[in-house]
Amino acid sequence: MYIGGMGGTGKTQVLKALSHFLELRKETNRFVIVAPTGTAASLLGGSTYHYMFGINEHSGTLSNFAKVRSRLSGVDYVFFDEVSMLSARYLYRISYQLAHTFNKPELPFGGMNMVFCGDFAQLPPVPGGEYKSLYSHTIGALGTTLASQEEAIGKALWHQVTTVVILRQNMRQRTQTKQDGQLRTALENMRYKSCTPADLDFLYSHVSSNLSGRACVAEADFINVPIITALNVHKDEINVIGAERFAREVNQELVDFYSDDSVSSRNCQSDRQTTQKVSKKIVNLSVVLHNHQ
Repeated sequence: MYIGGMGGTGKTQVLKALSHFLELRKETNRFVIVAPTGTAASLLGGSTYHYMFGINEHSGTLSNFAKVRSRLSGVDYVFFDEVSMLSARYLYRISYQLAHTFNKPELPFGGMNMVFCGDFAQLPPVPGGEYKSLYSHTIGALGTTLASQEEAIGKALWHQVTTVVILRQNMRQRTQTKQDGQLRTALENMRYKSCTPADLDFLYSHVSSNLSGRACVAEADFINVPIITALNVHKDEINVIGAERFAREVNQELVDFYSDDSVSSRNCQSDRQTTQKVSKKIVNLSVVLHNHQ
C-alpha cells in the first residue's frame, strides 16, 4: 500500500492512528516503523531501514539474516515513511534481504505487508536524485551492470504496489482568504513544475520591490511573514538579519560560531584547481542585503 499526499494532509496522523489501534489491541509487536534517515525515523519513534533490515556491509550473511529475523519476530506490517528518499536499487535490496531472511525468495519482501508513505514532490534519493528514484524514467533503459539490473527490479517491485490512498484535504489550515487559496494553488502546481499563467501573475504581484506602491520585505509588516527566496544565500542572509533583530528586541547577546571548511584533493586533479572552482562558486553566490532590519 502507498499513502500519499502533500504536507499537512494527515499522513503522520494515519500512522499514529494505526499505532494507537494496535496499542489498544496489545499488538504493537506486529508493527514497525522505518525511514531512510535517523532524523525522520526518530520523529516517528522508529528506526532506519538500514538497521531494521540489516542493510550494511554484512548483508547476505547468515548471521545478518538471523539478527534481522530476531528484530522482526512477530511483525506483520512495516510502515515505511519518507519513501520519496528511497532509491529503486535500495527497494530491491530491502526486498532481497527480507525474502532471504524469512527463506521466501519467491515472495516480494518475504511476504511482509509493506505500507509506504510519503510525498514524491519532496526530497529525492541521495545520491542520484530523481534519476535513481522509484519514478525515474531512465531506470530500465540499460541493464549492463549489476546495479542497473537491481534498479530495474526495484522499480518493477514498486509497480506492484497497486493499493493507493491519496490524502488531499490540508488539515493544518482550515480557513483561508482568497489570496491564501491562490498561494496554495501556486505552491501545489510549483511542486510538479506545472505553474499556470494565473499562478505566475499572482507570484509576480508579490515580489518585494523598492518601487513606490509596491510591498517591500523591509517594511515592518513583513517582520514575521514567511518569505520565499530564489537562492539559499538570500534565505540565510534574511535569517541572519532576523536573528540579530530578535536579539536586540529581547536584549540578549547573539553569539556566532563559525566552522572552517577544507577542500580535499581526493578525486580532483589538483588542490589548486579545486580551490579555484570552490572560490568561483562562492563569488558567484555572494550576496549582501542591507537596510532590511
